[in-house]
Amino acid sequence: MGPCASAGLVWVAAHGPGPGPFWDSGGGGEVLLFCDDGSKITLIECFGTPGVAANRLEFLNPSAVVMTPDHQELWVVEDGLANADGPPGNARVRHFKIRAAHSEEAPLELRSRQ
Repeated sequence: MGPCASAGLVWVAAHGPGPGPFWDSGGGGEVLLFCDDGSKITLIECFGTPGVAANRLEFLNPSAVVMTPDHQELWVVEDGLANADGPPGNARVRHFKIRAAHSEEAPLELRSRQ
């Protein structure tokens, strides 16, 4: 549900719970980050897997995810509707700052053409 894509990054709200490759032990849903390099799409990380650690994200029925155009912020919507597969969600909108854990730089020399 609710995918968002920009510059090779693809965010997907996996509503859950239910059958599928991303839910472990009947979780309440996840937000998935994929990288699209033009030839294949690779799963980078799953966010919101419940029961892993007390300080980890947990989503309950995420239904949409939106990344800002500058790739610095992420908004996640969780619905509060009744769910046949599990409990109703939290009915909230959550805001996250996106920061790189690792980055690389390369010098680039620009010259004007005359």
